[in-house]
Amino acid sequence: MDCAPPVPSASIERHVAQSVPLAIEADLQGADYLNFAAADTAMERPSRDLMAEVVHGVSVDDGATGTDTLRSINKAHRLLGYTPDST
Repeated sequence: MDCAPPVPSASIERHVAQSVPLAIEADLQGADYLNFAAADTAMERPSRDLMAEVVHGVSVDDGATGTDTLRSINKAHRLLGYTPDST
């Protein structure tokens, strides 16, 4: 399956703008990888249903319900206090 590269959006820009001050002000050492995203999707269908239809054979974390994001933002929340302010 060919996939187009992600298209920047105002939503992505908001999450990045929200996360940068948190990262700068955090009392952390070294480097790490974090996901910054909305806590949910803009889709009407449940995330699990969409994954089952589009990406066959991929398991979805049991914690994902409804239209929850499929990109874990838990680490960003734990390390930086990141809580998205928009969808």
